[in-house]
Amino acid sequence: MTTALATLTGKLAKRLDLGDGSSLTATLKATAFRQRGNDTVTDAQMEALLIVAEQYRLNPFTKELFAFADKGAIVPVVSVAGLASSTSTRSSTAWSFATPKRS
Repeated sequence: MTTALATLTGKLAKRLDLGDGSSLTATLKATAFRQRGNDTVTDAQMEALLIVAEQYRLNPFTKELFAFADKGAIVPVVSVAGLASSTSTRSSTAWSFATPKRS
């Protein structure tokens, strides 16, 4: 496990009160970020997912963040529950929405 992955896993474990997080990476790969078939999330992909979880304070165990396979890559997708959680816990939201201009 890389240093970045260990750091991110430790932060998530601390925020969710899961101890030192030593087995959290394996647990996330087997549950919240499980893929179809025999595909598994790599450590690099896990880092990307955990960066999004940390940035927006999302909990992958409560389906606020998903890992979707797309053309050989894993794409982090924030659910409606994650969006609601993120906006309710942050005083100033980092989410932005484009409003279409009417002519």
